[in-house]
Amino acid sequence: MSESFKAIGKVVSNLKVGAKIPPNGYEGKIHVFEEFEAGLTGIENNSFLVIVALFGNPSDKPLLVYPRGDFSLPQTGVFSLRSPVRPNPIALDTVELIKRERNILTVSGLDFYDETPILDIKSYSPFNEILLSASQEKSFIFTKFNTQERRELLTGFVKRSLGGISQDASKAIEFFLKLIDKDVVIRSKKTRYKVRGSLKFLEAAILISGATLHSGRLEYEFDKSNSIEIIPPSR
Repeated sequence: MSESFKAIGKVVSNLKVGAKIPPNGYEGKIHVFEEFEAGLTGIENNSFLVIVALFGNPSDKPLLVYPRGDFSLPQTGVFSLRSPVRPNPIALDTVELIKRERNILTVSGLDFYDETPILDIKSYSPFNEILLSASQEKSFIFTKFNTQERRELLTGFVKRSLGGISQDASKAIEFFLKLIDKDVVIRSKKTRYKVRGSLKFLEAAILISGATLHSGRLEYEFDKSNSIEIIPPSR
């Protein structure tokens, strides 16, 4: 079966193909072609959007790739990764809508290069898309990032998800950076936590780890210590 798509717009930014995209993306513009402008009616009601884009179409489309191009890692199937090299080079990106000016959307968190064709724009639905307890037994998202880049990634994630960031949330991030440096898979179902601290500290810890009180992966005590411990596996 062969299908054809018609782009509804494109990315307009200063970030050209080959440049390094920041861990949390960047602020740029999406120009929606005028014939599709009516489809933007009411889009200001959404703080976040899901952007569907089309990558380049390389002739080589392996189904097994090295995660994030790191040859020290085992080859992994493209359907279990967010690799840009896919049988159908379609990509998704969740961005924050800053403003709309007619057919031009200014967004932050953009993960696409200048001139990337846009296939679709969807509203981000908090009731459909948030899966707080989602787990991963292996994660390659931090691969090839240094500690500062990992800090920026987690800080941006917490800030966007919680609507801001506090000193206590920043402290939680530092705890998880230390765990990541020790090769702890922080969102594994097998990783359980003892969290002590403020509610803002707890909020950030739950968000980053995916460990919730309901899942049994997290124990919590309210105090001023702001600390996180790994609970050893039960025998």
